[in-house]
Amino acid sequence: MSIPSRVKEIRGKMTQAEFGASLGVTSSNISAIEQGKVSLTTDLALKICDTYNCSIEWLLRGVGEKKEKAEPIHEPAPDLSLMSKYMELLEKHNKLLEDTLEKKDQRIREQSPATIPDKTTH
Repeated sequence: MSIPSRVKEIRGKMTQAEFGASLGVTSSNISAIEQGKVSLTTDLALKICDTYNCSIEWLLRGVGEKKEKAEPIHEPAPDLSLMSKYMELLEKHNKLLEDTLEKKDQRIREQSPATIPDKTTH
């Protein structure tokens, strides 16, 4: 199997336009590669392998497995105590903001009571 055939195999059922867009190239560029009219650049080969988790050896030489073995991703467990503290601070912040806005609203009402409608009567 040739490089153009392997590129087409990786593309699968995607259109050349979809495949090209995912790699930042045009559909005509993908078409030319698949037809063997232009060579696959090193940059594009690496991008294909990174994007579609395929082996560079397989793509360029047809050697080895098509898919690279993915290393397990170990995400750290969320720090629940930190999240809890954040939520408490957020609640305090919201309460402080609400109190500040109420005080400013009250000061404005005290300065010109006849021109500002009272929210409590609506």
